[in-house]
Amino acid sequence: MDATSNLKLINYIVEKSHFDLNCRYDFGKPRKIQITPKFDRRIEKKSDDSFKLTLSVRIASDLQKDEIPFFAECVIGAVFKMSDWEKPENKFYVCNNTTAIIFPFLRALLANTTINANLPPYTLPVMNINKLFETQEIV
Repeated sequence: MDATSNLKLINYIVEKSHFDLNCRYDFGKPRKIQITPKFDRRIEKKSDDSFKLTLSVRIASDLQKDEIPFFAECVIGAVFKMSDWEKPENKFYVCNNTTAIIFPFLRALLANTTINANLPPYTLPVMNINKLFETQEIV
């Protein structure tokens, strides 16, 4: 059975969009900025044929101190429907596909959050987001 044949995105919602300007950052000193975002992913069972994926990115002071112009956290929750999604042969594939589906929404949310703060938009690089979660156990 093709695991994607009955996978459906039911809904997604922005659960958190938080931005803090780093007032200690010297905006008058031009320099290359190195931002290291931290990602998190969780899967939560909603019913036998649906689950919620929560995908988040965090750019925080405890990660980078005063070296970056802002701190931000964005979280998106998405509900998907698929029969037999919990079967071992489907779970890994479904988890990775749903993460790849939601990642562009997370990228856009973070870019819009920074541009709305009147800063140049910070856009997460295009990446294989699932590579970041290779060692994370799928619940």
